[in-house]
Amino acid sequence: TWTLDDEGTLIISGTGPMYDFEGENEPPWRYLDVRRAVVESGVTSIGEAAFFSCSSLPRITIPKSVVSIGKKAFLGCSNLISVYCLPATPPTGAEEMFVSGSTLLKIYVDTKSEGAYRRAPFWRNYTSYIIGHDFS
Repeated sequence: TWTLDDEGTLIISGTGPMYDFEGENEPPWRYLDVRRAVVESGVTSIGEAAFFSCSSLPRITIPKSVVSIGKKAFLGCSNLISVYCLPATPPTGAEEMFVSGSTLLKIYVDTKSEGAYRRAPFWRNYTSYIIGHDFS
């Protein structure tokens, strides 16, 4: 399930995987003014194209429960500058997970997991964006 508050915070909640938004199926929040996104613990995947072209989204927090991120999940998020990725093990990635070519994007991962993220398939494409961070 999802909610969007008056300040533009999108909250994705529930248990299990998010829906994959492919082709004609667009996320219901795609054209809304999403200023922040929080995926709550219990959600196990970020669906394909889940945040595709959410151009006002500057940051998102991905909980420890997420084990995979779908293709083009954050592609087209031209203002995305901060991704807080909490899983100790890099979630399984996919093509074009994040917008590429941004000089401002930073993907914060636990300092102890930074090497694993830099070596993981698909995450290797974003090594210049990955920054070790102490989440404690």
